[in-house]
Amino acid sequence: MRADPGVKAKSKLTDLINGL
Repeated sequence: MRADPGVKAKSKLTDLINGL
């Protein structure tokens, strides 16, 4: 599993949503 910029951004966005 590569840490692509898009995947990283998606993960960050998901983490932000989960934090709400």
